[in-house]
Amino acid sequence: MLEFIAAIVLLLLALAAITLRKTYYYVPEVELKRQARAGNSLANTLYRVVAYGASLRLLLWLLIGIFAACGVTLFVKIAPPVFGILVVLVVLLLGFAWMPNSRLTKTGELVAKLLTPSVAWLLRVLNPIFSRVTNLWHRRFPVEVHSGLYEKEDLIGLIAQQREQADNRISEEVLELVNRALHFDTYKVRDVLRPRKQLTAVKADELVGPLLLDELHKTGQPDFPVYETSKDKITAVLHVLTLEDAKQGGKVIDYATRKVAYLHESDTFATALHAVYQTKQRLFVVVNSFDEYVGVVTLEDILNVLVGTPGEADFDTYLDRQAVAKRHDKHPEPDIEVTSEESELVTEPEPDAE
Repeated sequence: MLEFIAAIVLLLLALAAITLRKTYYYVPEVELKRQARAGNSLANTLYRVVAYGASLRLLLWLLIGIFAACGVTLFVKIAPPVFGILVVLVVLLLGFAWMPNSRLTKTGELVAKLLTPSVAWLLRVLNPIFSRVTNLWHRRFPVEVHSGLYEKEDLIGLIAQQREQADNRISEEVLELVNRALHFDTYKVRDVLRPRKQLTAVKADELVGPLLLDELHKTGQPDFPVYETSKDKITAVLHVLTLEDAKQGGKVIDYATRKVAYLHESDTFATALHAVYQTKQRLFVVVNSFDEYVGVVTLEDILNVLVGTPGEADFDTYLDRQAVAKRHDKHPEPDIEVTSEESELVTEPEPDAE
């Protein structure tokens, strides 16, 4: 009878060690640390031992191995063969198949609260030895943690999954920015260029005056290609802001930038950004393979694909120094809050199998 009770106790201890392992690693260590700092009492308790890293993993596997091996051996020895094999199979399925894939339960949290002080004491005693063992092991067999990602599409899928995650705390603006960045290299200049037929070009020797300024402002263009004899040959670029202090009687060419930069319509956005850094120009004349002028593209056109529309719709004043200075007084950045009830971990909806 005593042997039977001892076998049951050993198997229960093995299951308890498996429960501890699941509870300790149910959420990533970095998230557990955040919750502990935010005042979650359970997270604070668990992080006391999770912070030991590899030493904790080694201790748990030793406990699981010792308790399970001794319990199974003793139970098979004293129980009828068929019954013993059945019980062992149930314990193995419960402990190594069902439990690691199930959700965290109140029972698991309670077991962790009760046993963590004992685990912490064991780690304080054994950590010097375990640290040496794990260090020697890692030097002999380096651990390479695989991200599970192979191609860009995997990252794009991860962003989509993050958006649907119930406990996601990454803002939609940040997720959208990352998603746009991942698609950035798929765009070419032709995708965003402003076609030549839709552009207003100005002649180099045209006089600057109220009539011309009014016509240019009505187009809504911030920049204008400048030509001398033919619209096919752009010789300068006129930025509308440079005409704010223009005096009547001057010519367009007097206010234009004579340095013209070019991009091919098949150039990638990466090439276009490199051209921006190299030339310090923000407008490029776009040509095709026949050296034909097909349109223009600006730095703003490219950045709009990357960043999209501004995230703060309630603030559109960037030229007012005082308004900018007061902006964060009106909209303070909130502190990270990750706590729920003190007795529960903030957990992921569908944990990976251990």
